[in-house]
Amino acid sequence: MFDDPTSYPIVLAASVAAALVVGAVIGRRTGDAQGRIKALEAQVEAAIKEREFADAAAEAAKHEVARVREELREYRAGVVGHFAGTSGLLRELTHQYRAVYEHLTDGATSLCPKGSIDQLEALRTEKLPEFGSPSPRKAPPTPATPGPSSETAATKAPPAAPPPATPGPSSETAAAKAPPAAPPPGA
Repeated sequence: MFDDPTSYPIVLAASVAAALVVGAVIGRRTGDAQGRIKALEAQVEAAIKEREFADAAAEAAKHEVARVREELREYRAGVVGHFAGTSGLLRELTHQYRAVYEHLTDGATSLCPKGSIDQLEALRTEKLPEFGSPSPRKAPPTPATPGPSSETAATKAPPAAPPPATPGPSSETAAAKAPPAAPPPGA
């Protein structure tokens, strides 16, 4: 077949056709590979952009968490400061109540008649607890007579008439005979 010179053009044409077919198949596969490469590169670029966005969102979330933690720390410090201030004010109030109590008992001792001084002296012996020591809980006083509580009765009852004058020394004389009261603390 290759000996005949007329067959050269046919063989040449068949070889060219076969080369064209093989070239087309190879080119097509290479072209498809190029398209796939471009598609994969686009996917990688999209994934990189998504990752950068996620990283930026995570960084923003970290900053937000740090900001909220700082606000919480400042709030807690404010609460502690508030209660420390309240404690100081209550301490001052307690000292002032103690001073008022001692002033009233000293005044009652020096100004009230002797019979009532004994009752007041019984109250005076019940010392206020020292600051910082727990105060014992006492039951509320019970009224001497059955009926409404003494507090309710005192708020609803009309004022009582003063007791009739008894013969004997006047209350001014009794007050004058009473022993002098100790000066109030801090005076």
